[in-house]
Amino acid sequence: MDSEGVRIIYCVDTSSLICLKSYPSDIFKDLWSNIEGLIREGRMIAPSEVRSELEHWDDEIHAWAKTHEGTFVRRDGKLLQKAHEIVRKFPGLIDASKETDDADPYVIALVLVRMGDHNDLPGLEKTKYIVVAEEVGRGPTKIPGVCSHYGIECIGILDMFRRESWKFTLGK
Repeated sequence: MDSEGVRIIYCVDTSSLICLKSYPSDIFKDLWSNIEGLIREGRMIAPSEVRSELEHWDDEIHAWAKTHEGTFVRRDGKLLQKAHEIVRKFPGLIDASKETDDADPYVIALVLVRMGDHNDLPGLEKTKYIVVAEEVGRGPTKIPGVCSHYGIECIGILDMFRRESWKFTLGK
């Protein structure tokens, strides 16, 4: 919950998960414990396309993703439809020459679908969805620019740490 009692849910892009490689779990145990906490609380999600992109990396983040399947939301009809709408409006967001789907439109689509689903149910706590991505720029081919168009806040992984008030001390 933020200071106003709003539940924050982060939808994380591949770029931010790859960035986490800079924080190995054997050194940054508290960081990874905090991330595990977000996952347990259902406050850190990503579309399954993010996990698919991580398969191209044979490293600790890929291994981590394989053990956290519940974090990755499987594609359904609503998500697919919303992702296609985003790509029609912002075709530069994807690389059309790739054989597999780019995760970027699905990250944004997941937030839009969840916002719509959540807002349709009366009596639920107020929830805010934030996209976490390491892309910079607000053009129509970048996640922050597309998020801005839809009124979705987009932050980097370090800003997520700050938003959560996580502080870490190295050493004894």
